[in-house]
Amino acid sequence: MSFSLAHAFDAQRLKPKCTSTPCANTPTDEEPGEIELREAKKELDKIRASSDDKSRWETVTLFSNSKDPKRQTLLIHKASDTQIKLDGEKGLLTFRTPQRATSFQVASPSGGSDNPCPKYQIEIVDATAEHAVVRKICPKYAYAQGHEFKSYDYYLYDRASATMRAIWSASALQNVSMLKSPKPDPVVSPTANGYRYQWKGQVALGGSIETVSYNNFYERKKSKDGFLELICKDMSEGEQGTIEGGSCEGETLTRTSPR
Repeated sequence: MSFSLAHAFDAQRLKPKCTSTPCANTPTDEEPGEIELREAKKELDKIRASSDDKSRWETVTLFSNSKDPKRQTLLIHKASDTQIKLDGEKGLLTFRTPQRATSFQVASPSGGSDNPCPKYQIEIVDATAEHAVVRKICPKYAYAQGHEFKSYDYYLYDRASATMRAIWSASALQNVSMLKSPKPDPVVSPTANGYRYQWKGQVALGGSIETVSYNNFYERKKSKDGFLELICKDMSEGEQGTIEGGSCEGETLTRTSPR
């Protein structure tokens, strides 16, 4: 990609201002940073409108503090017309298809005095018509004098059961700059009735590199009230697995819309 919004914002911030009005050293009489920012937004709009799902995931980030509604939505799977929408004020992430919309509480509503992550980012790691792996990033934030917070959270969204579960997370309150995103990103493999989560990654925690691994199976089962649920089994020990035990510690996010 020729431009990135991050690079364009840096250009707008760092390049020297024009000394005359209109600006004499650009063909359009604009600030150099403004030109690059405009071109980056045009390039981003092209990617949003393209048929390449992966290109959109790798390029587009939703920011919780964005005031532009257009920048709060993303088409994540074009063939099924599946979109996500982030409502940063309410802390809600909505998955929308032509058939239905399902919302989840991915963060606290804005304005809370005890929230260590008032500004966060939502990105897509992988998506099909049936699922998505979502990455939530809380960048380094000083929520009180001498206190900082940073975190990475990965979630599995399942369309059939209208469920969103945490599959991996890490956070830091000290030396937060040493916390890095895992390599590679956690992903799942769809099965006939759920997902296999066999992942091994490198994680930077507290200045050291640690290796983490998971061998879980997420299976759809009917609850007592007849609704599908996404049940986790830790398959690292025994053929039957441990239901909702071991490495199945990830929370199930609160769904704020009807099934």
